[in-house]
Amino acid sequence: MTTTQTTRERFAIVCDSGCDLSKDSLAAARVTCVPLVGRDAFLDRPRTGDRTGTDLFKRLSGVRGKAQLESPLPGVGEFREVYERLAKQGYRSVISLHVSSAMRDVCSFATRAAAQVSSVDIHVIDSNCVSAQMALVLARLVADRDAGMDAERAAHRSVEVARATRLLVIPAPGALSERLKSGGRPALHKKVLGTADSLRTRALGARCAFSVDKDGSVREFSRSTELPRLAGVIARAMSTYAREVGPLTYVKVHSGVSVLLPIIEKHLDTNEFDAECAAVLRTSPYTTMEMGVGAAGVAYVPASLVLAQEARTLMGLDDSPEADGG
Repeated sequence: MTTTQTTRERFAIVCDSGCDLSKDSLAAARVTCVPLVGRDAFLDRPRTGDRTGTDLFKRLSGVRGKAQLESPLPGVGEFREVYERLAKQGYRSVISLHVSSAMRDVCSFATRAAAQVSSVDIHVIDSNCVSAQMALVLARLVADRDAGMDAERAAHRSVEVARATRLLVIPAPGALSERLKSGGRPALHKKVLGTADSLRTRALGARCAFSVDKDGSVREFSRSTELPRLAGVIARAMSTYAREVGPLTYVKVHSGVSVLLPIIEKHLDTNEFDAECAAVLRTSPYTTMEMGVGAAGVAYVPASLVLAQEARTLMGLDDSPEADGG
């Protein structure tokens, strides 16, 4: 980071790896990422040699039961170190955007760290978003920074976009509901399947589709033994939203090799609503842990708030159809 660049940019951007964007994409966009580091629950030691790509998906697919990775959150000290480093680089303001607290309460650590740093003005934002949903919010934030917007206005805009962004996902069987029952907000517990109901659903071969809404709440909105039917529900939900807000920008997301994604794509090939795909993202290890291997879904936002080209610019996908989470 040069002094000239720091002077031109009115604030720095910090995020966590819950956005599912690659390290290269974030670095190219001059976004500092604090990783949500995974650990092997069985060996109880960090696994750094095969953290990305096919090896991770093979390792997750080979173990049944509860989530195979435990992901200790970055601590207050890690965020404080990042904020102090950005202050030394000459930034007067920082916007720190984080994954929904309904999944992992990263914001509380970032907020505590911000209170310990007086040399820079820090705006900590709980995006109430996950995965590609959070990436769309980050796209707005990066575009506003590059346009010379001040931090206060940019932070307000990012919250506006976060509230308008939606995620519809079909996780691996049981993956998301198990996660919510063990670690989500207490209010969410009533919105997921009970143990007996979950077992019955699995026995029948049914799959569930979940939504992440504007307040970060997660709810099951459909279930079926037929994947095309769930994909159709996703397309109809997007169509309904488009009638309310106008054309959409969307990002498709999947974890590993997913038979779901082509089915969803087929239902999105429609003239029922105006929408443009900005990218296809493969989930990071963190999101893969939450949603399971084989999950797929769509994040979308009004195009009036985030253009597809703005999202492509952040994701480094002007000439490439797909990117991997870091």
